[in-house]
Amino acid sequence: MSAPNNAPSGAGGAGAGAGAGPNTGASFTPQPAATTTPSAPANAPAASTTAAAGSSNSAAPSNNNNLNQIVTDYLLKRGYTHTEAVFRKEVQNVDPSGRPLKNNDEMGPKKYMRAFTHLEKWVENSLDLYKFELGKILWPVFVYSYLELVEGNDLGEAREFMEKLHSRFENVHRDEVKTLQLVTLPAHVKENSMAKLYRDNKYNIPLNKYVVGTLMTFLEKDEEQGGACLRFLINHYCKIDAVSRGPIEPFSFEAIYRRARNMEIDDVDAQEGIPGAGSKTGVSNRDILNNKAALKLGPLPMDVELRTDVLAELEEEDRINPPRDGTATLVDEFNLLHPIKKESADSPQRTDIPYPPSRARDVVMEVQKVRENRDRFRIEGRTGGVGPSVSVCMYTLHNTLGNVSSMDFSKDQELVAVGTTDSYIRVWTMDGKPLKSTLPTEKDLKVNNRKLIGHSGPVYSVAFSDAIANLDRNIYDGEGPKPRDEL
Repeated sequence: MSAPNNAPSGAGGAGAGAGAGPNTGASFTPQPAATTTPSAPANAPAASTTAAAGSSNSAAPSNNNNLNQIVTDYLLKRGYTHTEAVFRKEVQNVDPSGRPLKNNDEMGPKKYMRAFTHLEKWVENSLDLYKFELGKILWPVFVYSYLELVEGNDLGEAREFMEKLHSRFENVHRDEVKTLQLVTLPAHVKENSMAKLYRDNKYNIPLNKYVVGTLMTFLEKDEEQGGACLRFLINHYCKIDAVSRGPIEPFSFEAIYRRARNMEIDDVDAQEGIPGAGSKTGVSNRDILNNKAALKLGPLPMDVELRTDVLAELEEEDRINPPRDGTATLVDEFNLLHPIKKESADSPQRTDIPYPPSRARDVVMEVQKVRENRDRFRIEGRTGGVGPSVSVCMYTLHNTLGNVSSMDFSKDQELVAVGTTDSYIRVWTMDGKPLKSTLPTEKDLKVNNRKLIGHSGPVYSVAFSDAIANLDRNIYDGEGPKPRDEL
């Protein structure tokens, strides 16, 4: 019994005991082997478990990526496509360990440049009715973005931001831009008077409520392109007052109505900008709604291109039809009407209103105005200075029966039109010559007047438009001359 009991002390003994022949001790030999031999294999699973744990720590990044893929596949399998798209976008901004990327551009200083550029592009593409009010947001965003960069010690980005964008505000905020360019260090933000003024006060921006809604929608929709950065700047440094009036811009209905009614500006407009900054905040609602602004009553200068085209046509007219003795040329008459002189401060500028470009018809109209002005009927002394000069010309309309309600003379003093209470207009020639007609049935008709019918009530006003049909020569290319006095 001793031999079999000592056999399991070693692996060889165990193997020998297991392989022993059938004897009385053989039945007892497997019992200690079963209890002692598993101790050796028991260490193997432990070792393998340790190894597995070590391999799990070293393969964490790949397992994290695999986990993301598993979640993505699960969401797609269950049909959560929107959630899967949001999840995929979020995991793009994390490192393999699952932490947010520190060098993400949205978290860095370049976000201010991207946000301002995106806002500027959006304002320029907005409706013209809203452009003026939305454009007022650009200046405070520019100022506070620059101060944020300088205070955050992102001096390189701050310098690039200023160099690329300062020219946009040179015309209106020139002095402020120069002062802002002196703020180049974080300590300057606390020492510079302008920087302190802007950081210690909120920039007041009164906006129409529809404009406010449009702005908020833009900030939420374009959050990734800079909307989050813009929302931060506006919430912390600006105060937007939503007003119920119509949109404001120089020629909007709201501005014209208020100026016409001499209405005072609202309190919200009086507080626009930074308190204490005075008029340095640039063009604002106060300037547009101020009914005390001086009116510019001087003559509007003629467009340079239109003037050149009209002079060319007048020179051609003078060459083809030279004026009779004692009559000024059309070019001289035009220069008297539109002298070249320095524009006075009381005259409006053509850039104040976006006029459309001139057309060929405008040239024709100006040429005819010069002709009519030169050939108009003049009241002059006809007695060589002896006695009183002619001051009034009298014309009599016979057999009207009191039904004449209005009358007007053409600018060339060749026609007179009369409106009547009998619902028609009659036109006469001043010199009694017959009026020509383009109707075939009236080819040989020679009368000095025409009756214009078609009104359904009394005619209380008549007026001649600028004539272009009674030219001796039609200056439109490809057309022949038209007869004078043609109706």
